[in-house]
Amino acid sequence: MSSIDHYAILGLKPGASDDQIRKAFRRLALIHHPDKNPNDAQSAGRFRRISEAYRVLGDTKKRQAYDSATLGRMDSLSVVDPYLQVELDVASLRLNEELSMTVCFPSEGRAFRKPALEGWEITAGPAVSHRLQHGHRETVLQYTICPLRTGRLQVPSTSIHFHGKAVWSEPHNVEVSPNTCWFSNGQAAGQNPHRLRLYKLHEIRSPRFTKTVVVPRTVLVPRSDLADYYHRVGRTLKIAIPLLLAPLAVMKDVPLLPAMLAGSLFAGLNVRVMYKMMGVRPRSGGSMRFPAVVSRIDEGYFFGNSPPLWSGPSQFKRLRWRDLLL
Repeated sequence: MSSIDHYAILGLKPGASDDQIRKAFRRLALIHHPDKNPNDAQSAGRFRRISEAYRVLGDTKKRQAYDSATLGRMDSLSVVDPYLQVELDVASLRLNEELSMTVCFPSEGRAFRKPALEGWEITAGPAVSHRLQHGHRETVLQYTICPLRTGRLQVPSTSIHFHGKAVWSEPHNVEVSPNTCWFSNGQAAGQNPHRLRLYKLHEIRSPRFTKTVVVPRTVLVPRSDLADYYHRVGRTLKIAIPLLLAPLAVMKDVPLLPAMLAGSLFAGLNVRVMYKMMGVRPRSGGSMRFPAVVSRIDEGYFFGNSPPLWSGPSQFKRLRWRDLLL
């Protein structure tokens, strides 16, 4: 007995005519075809389900067999009380730590509105999946969010519309405790963490093609106000010193590019000395040792917007040179 409602997938009710089934398939196929949604990782799955529904309902004998086997069961499950559930995996955490937010609702006839997450930052997602729940198909959205301030933060209620009728979720309160700065020992983390962007390759397979997409993710590295100040000073010096040396090099008939590279190296060495004196770790190279970043790299994430040609210690050495020069 099939557990899939092919009529609902095509947006139809049992008893639809052959012409209605054919028109619904053509309309949905044009909307959800993977070639028309190259940046949507879920389009191949949606198109596959639409094609399977038409393969069953578009054939008279297959449709009769499907109706006799499943129509009675589907009729009893066709009326689903609309609901919207928002679940958090923890009720308390530290500043800038990750929290998993799961949003669940019936898959038919919905228009979801993402909650206004004041004091939070979405660092990954949504990852979309589907499952059978209590006899009906349910859509699941998975977000990763991080708090940006301490105290009691709220994940507010949000709404979803089922055929024009709004349904609201329950709000959730989360206790956020202080965290320690990763870049300076003994300092409390402030409200301006270092944001490290990571990427991962995700392969989408279908009977007709295979596509690889790049999935981004942000890791928030706790940073004190003092470390943030010196990071901004260091970034300013690395920009200002080479620019100040450029006109001097032109006046002295020194090649401009070597002069600016020398200025970048000189600025980087001075910034590194400043970091050592102030007890502050550099931004990128220091954050690569952060446990959450190490964990993501072990999962296959990489630094930069293309897969690295290096790995392990060589990647860390490259980032140290990047901190020194840039």
